[in-house]
Amino acid sequence: MRVAIATTYRILLALAAGSVVVLQALILNKLVHWSPWTVVTVAAVVAGVTFLDNLRLLFYKFQAHQREASRSRMHTPLIGALNAVATARDVPLESLGISVFAIRKYLGMKWYLIPWLKQRLKRVFRFRLSDYPPESNVRWTKGKGTIGDCWQTGVAALHDRRPTAKRYGKGHHPTEQEFSTMSAADRSGFTRTQFIQTIDKYGEILAVPIVKRNTGALLGVLSIDCLASAYAERKTSVLGGAAIEEIAGGAAFTVRDDVPRF
Repeated sequence: MRVAIATTYRILLALAAGSVVVLQALILNKLVHWSPWTVVTVAAVVAGVTFLDNLRLLFYKFQAHQREASRSRMHTPLIGALNAVATARDVPLESLGISVFAIRKYLGMKWYLIPWLKQRLKRVFRFRLSDYPPESNVRWTKGKGTIGDCWQTGVAALHDRRPTAKRYGKGHHPTEQEFSTMSAADRSGFTRTQFIQTIDKYGEILAVPIVKRNTGALLGVLSIDCLASAYAERKTSVLGGAAIEEIAGGAAFTVRDDVPRF
């Protein structure tokens, strides 16, 4: 979508530049009786827009360099945290995943009519050894899933989805009617489609807030998940307990200065 918008924008900019040449030719050949200042004005506007666009691209490239440097710095502490959890709970590292989400503002619609500044979580880092499961196609909002719960409350959240998956997982996915009667805890803020896409993936998800240095303002959320398959021979929790929350909190503390760069 972003690529399509950028391409359309540049096509329009090129057409605007071409219109300056056409307009000048029409005036010189007296096919239109407009003031030459019209051409000057149009040319100045096009030049100004082009300059600002190039300035924006330069700033974007500078930010991209900073983002890559930040992502590189985040690798070691985040993967280290994941390895610490694997060691502490004796689970395969490939069963665990870690993600970092940054709070970002975007222009949305209020009441489907009024442009309104809203917030969303943007995933800026994700690591797991296996390609499965792929990244969830969910827009994380306040109260949605463990990640949205942590964002809404500003405190650590642990969701054990095993009981819900046992009732509504593969082979027992709820119908629209059944989904509407499920408890809020079971739905966890998801739509039915999102619920079905995610319910069989993870046994537990732990999310902790990422807060700004000095002020304590919420910058984002760090989450650690454990695949449902890891609990086949295990009944106890993998991500529960103060020790695991401390590992996750330490990782969130380590990366907090890099999160605003995304």
